[in-house]
Amino acid sequence: MAISTTDSIKEKPAKASEPKWSKEWLETGLVTTYIESNGSDDPIPVCLNGETVFIPVSKEVEIPRCIADIIRQSHRMMEESRKASKEYEDGKKKLN
Repeated sequence: MAISTTDSIKEKPAKASEPKWSKEWLETGLVTTYIESNGSDDPIPVCLNGETVFIPVSKEVEIPRCIADIIRQSHRMMEESRKASKEYEDGKKKLN
């Protein structure tokens, strides 16, 4: 399922189990992945080139490598942000 607006993302998180992959996405190859649920079973919206797909969580799925790379990069950026935030808070405590 491909949609094009962020408003639609909020309105239509269903149908995560049947995403349609574009031909160019499939050219990157398919990988099997499992995304853990962090307290929510809502599918993860991933946008590439203006197309948004919903990736189901808490189950093994085959997704194009380009989508897996976006998810991996997103997790890496979140971890770096958490680390920087912790270092900032630790620095503030030392100054006080």
